[in-house]
Amino acid sequence: MNEQATQTPSRENPRFGRKVFFLDPPLTLNNAIIEPLRGDEYEIYVIQDYKLVKSILMANQDAMIFINIDHSLTFKQWFNFIFSFKDHPVLSTIFVGIVSERATSSDQSLFLENLPLPCGFQILGSISNAVLLENFRKIFELNGAKGNRKYIRLDCQNSKVVSACFIQENKLYEVIIKNISSVGFACTFDEKSAKYFKENAVFNNISFTFGRNTIVCPSVVFRIMENTAVFLFTSAMPLAYKEAIRRFVQSVLIKTFELKLKNYTMDFTKYKDEIDMGAVAMAKDARNSQISFDGDSDFGNLENVDEI
Repeated sequence: MNEQATQTPSRENPRFGRKVFFLDPPLTLNNAIIEPLRGDEYEIYVIQDYKLVKSILMANQDAMIFINIDHSLTFKQWFNFIFSFKDHPVLSTIFVGIVSERATSSDQSLFLENLPLPCGFQILGSISNAVLLENFRKIFELNGAKGNRKYIRLDCQNSKVVSACFIQENKLYEVIIKNISSVGFACTFDEKSAKYFKENAVFNNISFTFGRNTIVCPSVVFRIMENTAVFLFTSAMPLAYKEAIRRFVQSVLIKTFELKLKNYTMDFTKYKDEIDMGAVAMAKDARNSQISFDGDSDFGNLENVDEI
């Protein structure tokens, strides 16, 4: 690490990116922003109740969250809610942004000037949805939301949500899917079919079943590691199939997240409706006196297949 690097704080998480959470987003944000961003292969979850936010974020260090401050609390209470992150070892790593349809420019200044908000403050309705979407894309890119891995991957090892098989020499072989994304998958194979798995081997008839869908995906072996093969889908695979896999992967991740919500602890703290500007000033001085470095800002080349 060179001297210049140590003096330049990085806002990127270069390997596996950050999970992104939206708290109580308005319907327009969900339709015009969140869904297109999911289409860009960002891992995004929606939280409806702010009382669950801290518990969820404590389980997701270095996540990003966009908080809608128009409901549940007053603007000053929301300020104190976010301010309370500063002393927690995990919450202080969270990259926070704010969205609002009701905030004024002075409200925006209050938050931006006194809280660490690497994900900014978006006043909804002040710009077109197209411009807003590009703003979010820039925020996500700046803050390393993807990291090195460019595609969301579903871990299938603990549940058989995807099954796959192929035919060779008039025999049907099954493979066990370890993980899958819209660009490829990893699978394990047994001794009976091992002779077919060689690097650069093309499989034109691998059939996947997930949910109610069954599709045939032309694929090529990218790498072999013991009894595990890593495949990439070839250019012959229809884009509609890739999109179907992407939607399935995200739907399973979202459903899994929602099923876990009942396990999180609720936060019933009564946040004050007034701001202690003295405490805020001290916290700001403490932040300004510290320069942190969070890794190399140059993602460089992928180091291994886990980053695909």
